[in-house]
Amino acid sequence: MTRMRPLVWLVVVTGASCASESDLTGRWEGLARAQGAEAPLILDFSRGPNDVLRAVVSMDKEVLWRDYPMQNVRAAHGRIHFEIASPYGPTAKFDGVVTGDTIHGRTVKGENAVEMKFVRKGETPAKPYDQIPVRFFASDGTTLPGVFLSPRNLNARAPALLFWHGS
Repeated sequence: MTRMRPLVWLVVVTGASCASESDLTGRWEGLARAQGAEAPLILDFSRGPNDVLRAVVSMDKEVLWRDYPMQNVRAAHGRIHFEIASPYGPTAKFDGVVTGDTIHGRTVKGENAVEMKFVRKGETPAKPYDQIPVRFFASDGTTLPGVFLSPRNLNARAPALLFWHGS
């Protein structure tokens, strides 16, 4: 009888650990560190149809990303993986470890590697704007995709800003 108690305890502890791993939903804030520089990042995880884990990344330094969708998001057994596709080069691939409310790992893109660490900050807050996908077509056939951010609860005219960036 004494021998079974540790086995039961192991099953209970392991089960609790797996339950917390599987619920990554919410906001995670952290830093990317490379070559002595740091850049803040925000990850927002949610569940889509069929309980599929989805995530977006936002970054205001180095590049301007707002809710940039990540691909191949998966988490199991304390490990997490996601990818950030780029039309301008190889896909960035993150592999890391989930320990409680912390994610730690590294992103590899080509020959470059960046260390990243994130801490859970709670639920993902509601956006103060709506996102409307737009496309602009040039006479040479080039299509420029974009996103129009429209403030919610706007009752009057407001100034607008067109932010155009490229490589």
